[in-house]
Amino acid sequence: MRAWLGREVSWRGQRYRVVEILDDGPELVLESAAAHHIQPDVHGRPRREARDILMIPVWDAERQERHADFVELDAANPVLAGQNSGRGSG
Repeated sequence: MRAWLGREVSWRGQRYRVVEILDDGPELVLESAAAHHIQPDVHGRPRREARDILMIPVWDAERQERHADFVELDAANPVLAGQNSGRGSG
């Protein structure tokens, strides 16, 4: 799965980049390729620009099948196309 780091993927019509892979799960951490939004500080004041972050689990709760959100990642990506079915070395 480490080969996915830095790859661009599409999920529900939006473009993302894989910025991290959390071993616990595992889960993919995706950063939106879309425009930044303003992120407030703890007091609600606009502080900095940030991109949306999204976490996609690889396996379902029973760890038997790929999670539905993971399956929605674009199969056009060669890395995903080769590993999107079955429970390989992942």
